[in-house]
Amino acid sequence: MRLLTRAHRSHAGGASGATEAGNEDLMGWTERSVWVLDGATGLSPDRLLPGPSDAAWFVQEMDSAFRELDPDPTPDLRERIERAIRIVADRFVRFAVRPARERYELPSASMAFLRLEGTQAVCAVLGDCRMLVEGQGRPPLELGGGPLEALDRRVLEEVRRSRESGSAEPHQASAVALPLLREHRAKMNTPEGYWALSLDVSAAAHLSLARVDLQPSAGALLASDGFYRLVDTFHAFGPEDLLREVRVRGLEKSFERLRMLEAQDPECRTFPRFKMSDDATAVVVSFQ
Repeated sequence: MRLLTRAHRSHAGGASGATEAGNEDLMGWTERSVWVLDGATGLSPDRLLPGPSDAAWFVQEMDSAFRELDPDPTPDLRERIERAIRIVADRFVRFAVRPARERYELPSASMAFLRLEGTQAVCAVLGDCRMLVEGQGRPPLELGGGPLEALDRRVLEEVRRSRESGSAEPHQASAVALPLLREHRAKMNTPEGYWALSLDVSAAAHLSLARVDLQPSAGALLASDGFYRLVDTFHAFGPEDLLREVRVRGLEKSFERLRMLEAQDPECRTFPRFKMSDDATAVVVSFQ
């Protein structure tokens, strides 16, 4: 069995492509593996790392480490991710322009990773990326969300209260959210917070892992939370419907619908979210 992939990436605001400046999502694949990375936007006024942003540096280095490790068939998926984190943590020490003063400054990302092993898909998710995988004779398995999503809902509720009380206008949402976002980010990779890719290998012990038996007609979707807004924010699709839509009609139509829905609610009042538009990335996988 082998992987066939179709992928699409769109910068917040709608620009599409694989390398547009400012996009902190990244997608990658090899003959046996495919992944989506969603870099966490920096919360510090100054940078730690070279490149377009700290988040962009981090996802680029994780992508490089995954590719470097891909030819080795021996490690299981958890160990493969641990090794990649160690590689990037070493590079951080060498390339950081200064040490992090606060935990919330550390670079991080959410991740969806699928590796093909024979006729099984081995799946791993951290943070708020999502994965849908069709098994044999049952609805798609859904992975992702969890504690980070719950923390983000708390921030959105604080922004909503500020708007309704008149203490903040829509364009001031970032200022209202920043203190709480920093508080939550400082709890990353602790039992009191959430688990994400960063510089700490302990996160690999908290992967959402699954092994799915495949048939040749099966498929999968790996997506950043920006694309998964179609399900959990705009409610345009259920998970199974979205997987069917992107497999049959391709990704571009769904991206067009996402950007249309965002533009119809520019102040984020009908569909609460941190900002009108977010980076969005998705990969559709077919198994043959």
